[in-house]
Parts: sequence; structure tokens; C-alpha cells
Amino acid sequence: MGFGKSVDRRRVGAPWSAKIRRWSPVVLTVGAAGSFVVFVVVVPAKTGVL
Repeated sequence: MGFGKSVDRRRVGAPWSAKIRRWSPVVLTVGAAGSFVVFVVVVPAKTGVL
């Protein structure tokens, strides 16, 4: 019974790891773009350019 449970858990977990591996570049790109936008908006606002 224990062996069957471990196999089921691996079968459920595998698609998640594949999804994470596929989406990680997208997440990194979105995070970088978001931080860049914050930098572009906040820094001029703090320095009085806007």
C-alpha cells in the first residue's frame, strides 16, 4: 500500500514540476519588468523629475 501511495504522489507531483519549469522564465521576466517599471516611476518621482 505504501508503495502505491508514493507512486501516486509522484504522478501528481510531476506535472507541477514541469509547469514550474516552463513558467519560471515567464515569472522572472514579469518580475524584472515590474521592478523596472517601479524603478522608472518611483525614482523620478522621488528626485522631483515628475
